[in-house]
Amino acid sequence: MALAGRCGATYTRYADDLSFSGVTLPSKVEITSELEKEGFSLSIEKFRITRLGQAHFVTGLSISDPVRPHVPRVMKRKLRQELYYCRKYGIEEHLDRRQENARAGLNRIDGTVKYVSFIERDSSHDYRAAWDALLTRDDVRPTGSPRHDRAPTQMYCAIDETFLSRDSVRYMAIAWALFEDINKVEATANKVLAAYLADPFSAGKKADIQKEGLHFSAAHPELQNRFVLELSILPFRCYVILKKFDEGADYAATYLDLLRSAVVQMYSRCDRRKLKVIVEQNSQVSRGDVESIFRHWYEMSERTGIKRPLVEPTVDVVSKQSMSVSVPDFMLGVLREFVEKSAKGGSASYVRFERLRDRFAHIYDLDHKRSFSRRNPFHAEKMGLGTGADS
Repeated sequence: MALAGRCGATYTRYADDLSFSGVTLPSKVEITSELEKEGFSLSIEKFRITRLGQAHFVTGLSISDPVRPHVPRVMKRKLRQELYYCRKYGIEEHLDRRQENARAGLNRIDGTVKYVSFIERDSSHDYRAAWDALLTRDDVRPTGSPRHDRAPTQMYCAIDETFLSRDSVRYMAIAWALFEDINKVEATANKVLAAYLADPFSAGKKADIQKEGLHFSAAHPELQNRFVLELSILPFRCYVILKKFDEGADYAATYLDLLRSAVVQMYSRCDRRKLKVIVEQNSQVSRGDVESIFRHWYEMSERTGIKRPLVEPTVDVVSKQSMSVSVPDFMLGVLREFVEKSAKGGSASYVRFERLRDRFAHIYDLDHKRSFSRRNPFHAEKMGLGTGADS
């Protein structure tokens, strides 16, 4: 400070970054001499002088604006572009395209958003609200601390199945909805159902709904629309795997084959987390066979060291009245309606599917090894076409 005072300059410091500003500045020799007196040395690579009219950067921030510092334009431009791709393809899909580890990439973007938004707060470059909306939409959260230093996240997976047809070809499909807040999911479903049943003017066969629970096939379009609207804003992701079901095919064998493929993806998505699986009871598939698949793949994952939940998942087989399975049930119902009716823009089935399109993280054609996602959007016309993989 004494050196700056002798020159009439202003001295600022952040850690080992020293800055002098003013009309007259100390020379490089003077600065080097003062540092050596204190046992330090000048970094030649970092030393620079900027003059009036040039861009001024201190600790990586532009200080050319006399009102406040700013993040460099190139950094803001790159972040804006990255958020655009996250919005277009989904956060995980975007990171996959970059061949970047999902957890590390999520933390990197989150840190960049917080850094830029703090410096540029109350400006058009404050991206916190937009980033929070993307995190909620994709149901992902950055890791605030090393995973071994905090309690593992509890995840829930609700599973249901259905049949759908396209161009005289029948498919069996399994959907699994992945979410963290099961209480919120069930409370939302209960709220929609209670409001529908309490409304004396609501249409449909209420007795069927009271008996069967909140299921797409039993619901009147009015109830379907109510719950679809809620699903479009609930934080969860839905994955669908489908396979041709030829005449004479074995129901249980096909179901279990689809479930095995689902478990592989499920375990990878729930790496180092706790997982509880909720499966709707099925008279044609034994509970023991279902539990055996989850157990077998967990043991294999442990032996091979691939991604898996923290401990072997618990599996609950529930009745049709369970509100948790209403989520995959409705997702499959909307998908089935969209596929079978060849929905066109403006139709009810088209609108319902488009409302939930972002909730479908992946729709996987097991026969052709093709994955539909935000990167490769699903269209009914693509079913059964081609033999190559597209993921």
